[in-house]
Amino acid sequence: KDVQVVLTEEDEESVQRPVPEDLRRVPALSEALAARLAGMARRLEVALGRPQDIEWTRKGDALIILQARPITQPIPRGRRLLWDNSNIIESYYGPVGPLTYSFASRAYTIVYQLFCEVMGVPRDVIRDHSAVFPRMIGLIRGRIYYNLNAWYTVVSLLPGYRWNRAFLEQMMGVSEVASDQDVASEGVFSRLADLPRLVWLSGRLLWRSWRLDADVRSFHSTFEEAVSKATAQPLAERSPHQLVELYAELERKLLWAWATPIVNDFFVMIFHGLLRALCQRWIPDEADLHNALLSGEGGIISTAPATEAVRLANQVRTDAKLTAQFLSDVPDEDLLEPIRAHPRVGPMFAAYIERLGDRCADELKLEVETYRHRPELLVRTLRSYLLGDPARLRQPPEEHSAVRVRAETIVVASLDSWRARVFAAVLVRARRRVADRENLRFLRTRIFAMVREIFRTMGERMVARGAIDHRQDVFWLTVDEVLGWVRGTAVTTNLRGLVVLRREEYDGFARLPPPADRFHTWGPIWADNAFLGRPEKMDLTAAEDGILRGLPACPGHVDGVVRCITDPRTQTLQAGEIMAAYRTDPGWTPLFPRASAILVERGSLLSHSAVVAREMGIPTVVGIPRLMERLKTGDRVVVDAVNGTVAVRAEGDVA
Repeated sequence: KDVQVVLTEEDEESVQRPVPEDLRRVPALSEALAARLAGMARRLEVALGRPQDIEWTRKGDALIILQARPITQPIPRGRRLLWDNSNIIESYYGPVGPLTYSFASRAYTIVYQLFCEVMGVPRDVIRDHSAVFPRMIGLIRGRIYYNLNAWYTVVSLLPGYRWNRAFLEQMMGVSEVASDQDVASEGVFSRLADLPRLVWLSGRLLWRSWRLDADVRSFHSTFEEAVSKATAQPLAERSPHQLVELYAELERKLLWAWATPIVNDFFVMIFHGLLRALCQRWIPDEADLHNALLSGEGGIISTAPATEAVRLANQVRTDAKLTAQFLSDVPDEDLLEPIRAHPRVGPMFAAYIERLGDRCADELKLEVETYRHRPELLVRTLRSYLLGDPARLRQPPEEHSAVRVRAETIVVASLDSWRARVFAAVLVRARRRVADRENLRFLRTRIFAMVREIFRTMGERMVARGAIDHRQDVFWLTVDEVLGWVRGTAVTTNLRGLVVLRREEYDGFARLPPPADRFHTWGPIWADNAFLGRPEKMDLTAAEDGILRGLPACPGHVDGVVRCITDPRTQTLQAGEIMAAYRTDPGWTPLFPRASAILVERGSLLSHSAVVAREMGIPTVVGIPRLMERLKTGDRVVVDAVNGTVAVRAEGDVA
C-alpha cells in the first residue's frame, strides 16, 4: 500500500499521504476478518435478492456495514485471462484495421508453431495444442494485445520447462499467470521425466547457436530469391486469382520458413541477458557497461533511414536554388517535381524510396500509406534537416565510438584470462545477434510491404468488379474474406455492408477509453468485461525528489529542452532538443539525428529505439513510467543515461 487518506488535525480535511514504510505490506484486514466480511456480503446478497455494492468500515474487530445498494453493472464470470501490450505496442500502437490484425494473427500462428518445432517440441504435441497458436494475440477495441495465457501454454511445451521455468518465463514475460490453469504439472516425477528432454534441448541449442550465422545468411538468400520471383511480374498485370496465388506463395515460402529469425530472437535474449549479468557480476562498479559495449556495432540497417536522409539533405544543400525552395513556404508535395528533375538529388531520392520507402511510422499496419505512396512525407523530413546547423545532425560514428572503446578498455583491465575469454565469447555473440535481429526485422517490414501492395491491388480489382466502393475499403476486411471473395469460400458476399459495419464499430471504439496496458478478463471476452487495469502505484520517490527513473539504454549525460512527440509524420525536432515519446517504431528513426537525447515511456533494452540510439551514440533512457504525463514540451531536464534518471529543472535553474 503506497498511499493512505488521513484527516488533518488542523483543518479536518482528508489528504493523501505516503503510508509509513513499516505498514506498507501489513494487511489491512486479517484473514479472519476478510472471511467474515465475505460471509456478510453473501448473506446480504441472499437477503436483498441480488449482488450488492457495499460500503463498510471497521472499529477494532467489529465490521460495520454503512450502505448497500444493488449492483447494476453486470459482473464478468468465468475463466480468467491476462492481456498485455508491453512488447507488441512498439509494432502496433493504437487501433489496427481488420486486415492487419487477421494477417498478424496468421503470422503469429505460423511462426510460433515453427518455433516450437525448432525447439524440439514433438509434432504430435504441437498438433494437440494447435488451438493455442491462433489465440496468442487478440483484438480488444481495435487494438492488438498478447494473450499471456496462450503464451504461457506455449512456453510450457518447451523441453526442460519444469527445470528452467523461471528463465523461460522471464524470457517471454509471462510470470504473472503462473497460478493459472495453464501451468504444467511440476511434481517430482514429472521433473525427472523431463530431464532427458532438457539435456537434449541443451545440446540442440548449442548446435543451433554454432550454426546460426550460416542459417542467417541462408535465410537472407532464400528471402531475396522468393522476393525476386514474386516481383518478376508487376502486380498491375495480375488477375485476382494470380494475386491470391502470389499471397499464398509468399506465406508458404517466407512465413513458413521464418524459423531462423525466431531462433535468433531467442538467442538475442539469452546472450543479451548473459552479457548484462556478467557485467554486473564481474565489473559491478561500472554502471550501464553492457549498453556501452553494444554501441556502434555498424552494419545495422535500422540506422539507414536517418543516415540516408541526412546524406540526401546534404546533397540538397549543395544546390542554393533547391535549398531556397525547401526553405520556402512551398507545400511539401509541390517540391516533388523539382526534386525528381534534379540530376543528383532526384536519383538519390528515388533510391531512398525504393530501398527504404516502406520503413515508416506504423509500418506493420497494412492500412498505413508509406513513403512509397506519399513521398512528400520524406520531403518534410528533409526540410527539418535543412533548418539550422548541419553540424548538429548526429550520425553513427564512422569508427567505433569513444564510449564503446572506453568500455572495452575497462573490460580488458578488469578481467583475468579465463574470464576475459568467456566474456569475449558472450560479447561477440550478443553483438552479432542484436545486429542480425534488426536486419531480419527489416525483412519482416518488406514482407508486410509486399502483402500491403498485394491487397491494395486486390482492392482495385474489387472496386472494378463492384464488390467495394474504394480501394482502401479492402483494409476493413479480413484476409480470409478477401481471399474468399476470389476463391468462393466467403460466407458473406455483402462486403460493402461489412465495411460499413466495421467503420461504425471502430468509430464506437474511438469514443471509448482505450483498454489498459495490462488487464484481466473473465469468461467470454466481450461479455461484461471493461478492460480496466490495476490502479497505478504512486511513484513516491519521483513525487519527493522530482526524478524520473527508467532503464538506461545508451550512456551519456545531456542538459537540454524537451520536445514531446506523438506523431513523427506531423511533428519535428529542433536540433539539440531532447525527444520524449510514449513509444517509437522504426518510422521514428529520421527524427533521431536532431535529438541530443531520447526518452521513451514504453520500451525495453532491446526495443528498436534502444538499439538505434546505441548505434548512433544518442544518450537514451527507456521504460520511464508516466513520462508523457510528467513532462511537457519546453521543460528543461538533465538526462543521466548512465543511471537511467531524468531530473526536471525548476524554472530559473541554471546548469
